[in-house]
Amino acid sequence: MANNADVGGGDGEEGEFTFAWKMFTSWDYLIGNAETADNKYASITTSFKSIVDEQENQKDENIHLRRFLRVLANFLITCSLGGSGYLIYFVVKRSQEFATRDDLSWYEKNELEIVMSLLGLVCPPLFETIAELEDYHPRIALKWQLGRIFALFLGNLYTFLFALFDEVNDKV
Repeated sequence: MANNADVGGGDGEEGEFTFAWKMFTSWDYLIGNAETADNKYASITTSFKSIVDEQENQKDENIHLRRFLRVLANFLITCSLGGSGYLIYFVVKRSQEFATRDDLSWYEKNELEIVMSLLGLVCPPLFETIAELEDYHPRIALKWQLGRIFALFLGNLYTFLFALFDEVNDKV
């Protein structure tokens, strides 16, 4: 196994699977002395610590870029949520104007339903694409994604109700 450690295992990059290679190929089975075994154990432990330190250093190098991308992603998602709310408000107001006309096309009759359906269809994948910028752990990314979709649907519902109540108060 130690001789084959240099041979690539496919299309992977050099230095990939360092932990696994060290775990399975670093022990010398010809060790017969307990003191030598302790020294080898300490050596392996030190090499594992260096792998962890190297990964932490790589994370720290890009911390400012990661923060900027997370702020950018949240800004884009906030703009998307605000834009969807404005679009629904605009379409509800427009549908109220259409209510006075008799010669409506199919699209004008169903514009509100079409817009609401398209927002529910387009925004969640858009949120997922934008969330790729944040580089969160998948479990945390899923929680954020579900929260954003919940905010989208709840915000769209409240905007829809607000626009309807606003129209009712102008008529009263």
